[in-house]
Amino acid sequence: MRQLIIAVSGDVCRAGLQATFEHEHWRCTANVQNRHQLLHELRGPAERIVILDSNFCAQGSKSLIRAIKRQAPLTRIIFWCFKVGSAIDHYIADEEIDAYMYQYTEAEEWLKACMQVHLGYKYFTPYLTGIFRRIKQNGDEQPLLSGLSKRERLVLQLLCSGDTVNDIASRLFISRKTVNTFRYRLFKKTNTQSDVQLVHLAISTGLVPLTPNPYEHGRLPVRE
Repeated sequence: MRQLIIAVSGDVCRAGLQATFEHEHWRCTANVQNRHQLLHELRGPAERIVILDSNFCAQGSKSLIRAIKRQAPLTRIIFWCFKVGSAIDHYIADEEIDAYMYQYTEAEEWLKACMQVHLGYKYFTPYLTGIFRRIKQNGDEQPLLSGLSKRERLVLQLLCSGDTVNDIASRLFISRKTVNTFRYRLFKKTNTQSDVQLVHLAISTGLVPLTPNPYEHGRLPVRE
């Protein structure tokens, strides 16, 4: 039996995911609401898949992912994110994540991702696949941006995803002053004078595509 643990924020999301998978003969062994419950359910050596969303743990998903891998190394993780910046942040940090899902994902894609992970493969949604590929190929394909440091690229990605200076400072555990220092370096290196020009340049060169409409209809499960 294919086993799942659902660790997402919001009762509607949890119920929607559980109904989707149980209809297709997956066994949801737990539907947890906090870090303590999740780690409690991961006791023992069984192979399981955890669906974890980026808003689940107030202390930060990175520390939770490390705790999961320490306690239950056979566990596979599907990370569900609602901002491009969150996905990029974890991807660049090289976390032990087996699949990345983004925003409002159709039930069919959830089932496909879980089956791929169950079989031992990685899975990225098509939208995030394109972004991750651009990050890897940035130095070869985009000479204008190839001179940026890894940290500068990360700040640029977060700006493009809509994060504010305060958001970026909080996410990267740095001060607002440091974030602004990175912004000014980006302006100088890319010959731009504002965030708007910088983001436009990044999108037009293909580093970051435009974010799809989050209110698109017909997507499941629906977030509260």
